[in-house]
Amino acid sequence: MDQWPEHLRIPKTTTLIPAIPKLHEPMHQATNHQVFSLNFISGVGLSDLETPERVWGPHNNFGNGTKTQGPGSRQDTLDDHFGFWNWLKFIGIVEGHRGFSESLDHELLASFETICADWEADAFPKKVKNPYETERTDITEAEARKALALQEEELLKSGAAPVHETSASSFITMGLDIEESQRRLRRFAKDALAQATARQEAGLTEQRNGLRHRIKA
Repeated sequence: MDQWPEHLRIPKTTTLIPAIPKLHEPMHQATNHQVFSLNFISGVGLSDLETPERVWGPHNNFGNGTKTQGPGSRQDTLDDHFGFWNWLKFIGIVEGHRGFSESLDHELLASFETICADWEADAFPKKVKNPYETERTDITEAEARKALALQEEELLKSGAAPVHETSASSFITMGLDIEESQRRLRRFAKDALAQATARQEAGLTEQRNGLRHRIKA
């Protein structure tokens, strides 16, 4: 950075806060994600740091409209349009925040703002309790299957004889798989069958036959 032009250097007094752009955030591990979340960094507002990728779409037409202009005129035109884009976004954010805040209980809002301010004021890495962290109340399908398998294992260890050839956990798993297959085939038949080739129609019929066999088995 020392080799950069003076006007491009980051001042040494600047404090950098690590964050993950929102589009890329789900691609990372979820552990301690609140620390890097743009939703919870003071001063960020509703920014997602993906604007450079999003803003070009609506402005692509200006490529043809400004390519015959001189450098200065072209820069001014683009600045005007980008500035108007930012103004519309800013107005929308302000009105949305004001309306949402007015719909909440004022005492609850003041209490939560105090908690959030304490968390925001804490330096990175933060040690103050995170007010945005929520405890999971759901479980994934894999976790449910694991719990059922462990329960079945304990029953077998205790000497309990299986009532059926197919265990309860295997039966539930099979039922979930069949339901997923039904949804997938229904979606495929609705979306693709109107323009399907003979091979695709044959494949769909074969999958239906296989599904019926699994259900009857």
